[in-house]
Amino acid sequence: MSAELPTPPRPVRADARSGDSAPRGRRVSGRPLPAVPPQHRPPEGRPLDAEHPLLPELEHRLAVALGGDDRFGPLATCWPSPAAAHAAVTKSFYTNNVGGLGPLRPAPGPDIACITGRFARIVPAMRVSELRDSRLMPCADEHGQQLLTGPIPLDRWIVFETEVDGRAYRLHQGQWYEVERCRRAAGAVRYAQPGIG
Repeated sequence: MSAELPTPPRPVRADARSGDSAPRGRRVSGRPLPAVPPQHRPPEGRPLDAEHPLLPELEHRLAVALGGDDRFGPLATCWPSPAAAHAAVTKSFYTNNVGGLGPLRPAPGPDIACITGRFARIVPAMRVSELRDSRLMPCADEHGQQLLTGPIPLDRWIVFETEVDGRAYRLHQGQWYEVERCRRAAGAVRYAQPGIG
């Protein structure tokens, strides 16, 4: 999978001046940037490399989930980092031809039912590669003409988590991670979907 996060996630350190453990933004032109919302931070865990022996199994489970079957774990949408800053002003989305069936029509936001409805119509063996090849871009107008970002692979717009042999794995913004535990019991879908319709 293409990965936007080339380095392993770093632990969050407390702000020494305030004692606050919430992550802070960097200062640009004297103004602090807002803290990164939790759904946009990489999960705490170890990223899997492209040669990890479990990737075929994880991608098989993802393909099943893309078809709308949640037996292997929850699937949800999540604004990727390049689009998160535009969430409040996004009025529509532009997509390429997803699965040879035309563009997706996510409105008002990229909800998971829109994605699984399309991918259920795609042969399971092709779902993960189609997910990587598909692009979704937020737009500032209602007609999908004023793009707010460049093309963003659709795999960066979803979160999926599953357990294999007692270990938890999460797909987050196009990268697989081994995580301490699944958030399934804590409401992974709610974690992934704030502000997405």
